[in-house]
Amino acid sequence: MAIGISPLVDFAFKLMLGSPQHSGVTIHFLNSILVDRPKITHVEIQNPFLGKESEDDKLSILDILVTAENVYNALSAERWAYFLQNADKLTPDEIPRMFPDVEMAEAAGVLEMISQTPEQLMFYNARLKFQRDEEGRLALARQEGEAKGRQKGEEIGEARGEARGEARGEARGLKLGRITLLQELLGIRPSTVEEFAGYDEAELNDIAEQLQHQIRSRGW
Repeated sequence: MAIGISPLVDFAFKLMLGSPQHSGVTIHFLNSILVDRPKITHVEIQNPFLGKESEDDKLSILDILVTAENVYNALSAERWAYFLQNADKLTPDEIPRMFPDVEMAEAAGVLEMISQTPEQLMFYNARLKFQRDEEGRLALARQEGEAKGRQKGEEIGEARGEARGEARGEARGLKLGRITLLQELLGIRPSTVEEFAGYDEAELNDIAEQLQHQIRSRGW
């Protein structure tokens, strides 16, 4: 039977890679993704994985202190990428055959433990539902933003009256739609088309990137 626990769900990811009891997994993972860097030999979890009081609370931010030596690691990160994407669909017997590293078998053991521990499985399912709801909300927001952008682009394009103007107007409208959507998500009063009349494409891109950075910093 497949493990059924995805390491991409934050609860499982932090329990697998942010637990002092499984520091070897953390070291192996970091050395795999930090290529051409000094090899990490020791990690100290500054604030170990913590739970939360409700299903939609944000989990703790993980701080890790590492010790490295002047030997450069060369592990291929592709194995971890495949593991993270497919571990939930693999059985415990398949893991050691596909991944010879004992650390990855240990990581799979953490996922299997979650599936067999009622309290941890409850938190995992709650976080899985929350992440899926968030993904759906963001997908809907993107669709609405694209629809607004297309509408604004059509309005601007029609005003210019030329095929080239329509194309540029639609592209600009998509940018403005994205900006106003990000402003709405951040609780900022959406700007009007007139307020952006004096901005060129590069300036609009900078504004959109700044707003996107604010959303990421809030953990959305």
